[in-house]
Amino acid sequence: MRVTAVRKGYFGGKIRDAGEVFDLPDALMRGGLKPSWVEAEGETPAPTDDAVPRKRGRKPKVASTPEVPSGNGLTEALGGPPPDWLPGDLGE
Repeated sequence: MRVTAVRKGYFGGKIRDAGEVFDLPDALMRGGLKPSWVEAEGETPAPTDDAVPRKRGRKPKVASTPEVPSGNGLTEALGGPPPDWLPGDLGE
């Protein structure tokens, strides 16, 4: 069946640009189903929201406020207060 690409798509080992006319096997058009990016030649393309190109990318990260440590943060980073004893001379 002769079809026209509505959007850019891949078929037959190469990328088809919008407006390109090419043959598509009838087996792919079974039961009225067809790839969404092609229209049968002679059909009037239905208006879609795909006319506006979509931006693809990462979602923006939610800004979070860092947790403010109590004190100067050093004691919490080291795991608690210093021990109340001092080691003696290890050489003795």
